[in-house]
Amino acid sequence: MARRSLAFDAAKAEQLLGFLQAGAYSHVAAEAAGIPQATLQAWLRRGQGPRAAEPYRSFAQRYLQHKAVARLQAEIAVFKKDPKLWLKCGPGRETADSPGWSREVPASPAVSSSTPEDLLAHPTVANLVTALLEALKTFPEARLAVAAALQSLGGVQPAPQRFPRTDAAADTEEGRTS
Repeated sequence: MARRSLAFDAAKAEQLLGFLQAGAYSHVAAEAAGIPQATLQAWLRRGQGPRAAEPYRSFAQRYLQHKAVARLQAEIAVFKKDPKLWLKCGPGRETADSPGWSREVPASPAVSSSTPEDLLAHPTVANLVTALLEALKTFPEARLAVAAALQSLGGVQPAPQRFPRTDAAADTEEGRTS
């Protein structure tokens, strides 16, 4: 089994860096320069860390810089050609850490006051209450407790619900207890 050479080849490294800066993906640039992927990864590993030796240290730094330059060139090209696309899809897009241009902000419903009655009358909240009470159908005691709590806030009148009687409830109502 022939072992691949991991020895640094300056000419191939320069060719790979040129392909990267032109916008090629690293694995494609490595193939095009005649550098096996495993060799590229080994060169980059050898170039990391405070004790990295030359020429691997310089190569790893230049590798990252050339990738960044290619990305920057692509972003600039998109910005010049279609600024709105750049804002929506590029670095100006919405992220968890910063607001951006990628999403329209939904209009917030106007609430005239912050009383519980007004908030509970909001369609979204009303739908939530309905869904909650519906989910509690099979738990009559829990449903009644939730309904009472909501009524204590004011303004919520859940629709009357008829529950099937359990044998124990029917016996108690008819005066037959065990």
